[in-house]
Amino acid sequence: MQEFDGFPPGELKFTPVPDLFFARLLPQIDDLAELKVTLHLIWMRQREQKQAVSLAELQADETLIQSLSAIAEDPFAALTDALQRAIQRRSLLHARVQNEEGTHDLYFLNSEGGRLALQQVQSGELGVVAVTTADIASPAY
Repeated sequence: MQEFDGFPPGELKFTPVPDLFFARLLPQIDDLAELKVTLHLIWMRQREQKQAVSLAELQADETLIQSLSAIAEDPFAALTDALQRAIQRRSLLHARVQNEEGTHDLYFLNSEGGRLALQQVQSGELGVVAVTTADIASPAY
């Protein structure tokens, strides 16, 4: 096990996590990969200011893949399984969208903002690029 040196002095960035995550969702999650992926998606959503994260973005995220590598021989299979578990639990929502560049799997936090973005994607009101770069400076969880 690699030791953690602690948080450095000075101002740190924080990622807000809804209280209901700890009160209702965390007690239900029984898979470490699902927990890691769900928390990572919350973090990405805040850091990158968007309502949806694509499968390609998750697969290319070195921090997430490294995190999953610590618990699984195949981190990409663990990612796929974790996403399926979170979708089945309905903590994450999923849409498969097709455009001129191909098919894209998008994942949304099951929150007010995520449900609205999913609805807009499914109705064609928002495209893949728009939903993944939508400004959520004050996100409606």
